[in-house]
Order: sequence, then structure tokens, then C-alpha cells
Amino acid sequence: MDDEDPFILQHFNEKAKSKKSQPTTNKVGNEEQLGAFVVDPAGDLFFFTQGLVTLAMLYNLVSCILRMTFVEFEDSNKFLIFSLDVLSDSIYLLDFFIRFRTGYLDDGILVTDLSKIKKNFMSTFSFTLDLVAVLPVCFTYGL
Repeated sequence: MDDEDPFILQHFNEKAKSKKSQPTTNKVGNEEQLGAFVVDPAGDLFFFTQGLVTLAMLYNLVSCILRMTFVEFEDSNKFLIFSLDVLSDSIYLLDFFIRFRTGYLDDGILVTDLSKIKKNFMSTFSFTLDLVAVLPVCFTYGL
């Protein structure tokens, strides 16, 4: 009588290891995508992009306060401020697209099906926040 868990056996079995080394396939509509790019929510890429988004939010917070308080600061540094605004907006746009490719856990298993990932992300409040964040900074305070 075996007391070993079949779930553990499946993941440590040689056949399972060889299947893991092959590229993943995701069905999208009627066509099959081979090796579709899915971001691991516990991976380095996800944490790196979240760090970039945090820096962009910090920049926007500080720059908005500076612009409203010191109007002459904006007048004397228009090119620098415009360049940094474009950079932060680009970071938000990158994050928006990365989130459409970020897997999620369903019952402890990472979901890598792109259609399920998109449907899940669009049903969250994070989607609404990311959609608002993609708007350029100049639109948010009416310049």
C-alpha cells in the first residue's frame, strides 16, 4: 500500500519533468499559440515592473505638488518635466500590457491561459485603476 501523495508523485515523476521543459501551449480562439509569454506573479519581471510603477507614482505625486505650488518651476523646466511625464506615462502603459499577461493563482495553480488571464484581469478593480493611470498626466489636472 503506497502512502505517497499522487499530486507529489505527478510533479516528481520523470515524465512530468520532461513535459515541463517543453514550451507551453495556449488555445486562443481556434488557433493554438506555442510558447505564449505569461508573466509569473511571483517572478522577477513582475516585481521589477511594480517597482517601476511605484517610482512613476512617486514622481507624479511630487511633481504635481511642485507644479501647483511653484508655478515658475514648471515654466523654467518645461522640457525636463515633459520628458519625465512621457516616461512615467510609458511606464503606466507598459504595466497595463504586462498585467494582461500576468498569470494568477486559481486553487493554488498558476493559470497561463491568456483568455482566462484577460477575462480575470478585466473583471478586477485593478483594471479600472490601470485604465485611469494610462491617461496622460496633463489630462488628469486639465492642462
